[in-house]
Amino acid sequence: MKPANIALIGCGAVSQLYYAPALQELEKNHLLAVKALVDPNPDSLSHLQKHFPHAACLPNLAELSVPPIDLAVVASPPQF
Repeated sequence: MKPANIALIGCGAVSQLYYAPALQELEKNHLLAVKALVDPNPDSLSHLQKHFPHAACLPNLAELSVPPIDLAVVASPPQF
């Protein structure tokens, strides 16, 4: 089975504390591959890029042009 390509949209505290550890475990077991990290805050992107060094780091969705994404985890605040 081919791993699903994932985009993590919103790289703040919720992603850092909850989504990143779960995604790392799933990636380690070859069930998915985090291909894109999307957040306007460069510090948040930098923090998560340490966990997903092969993911593209993007400031917004308009720049998302990585291989097709199978699933997006939207973890941005509701106002965004």
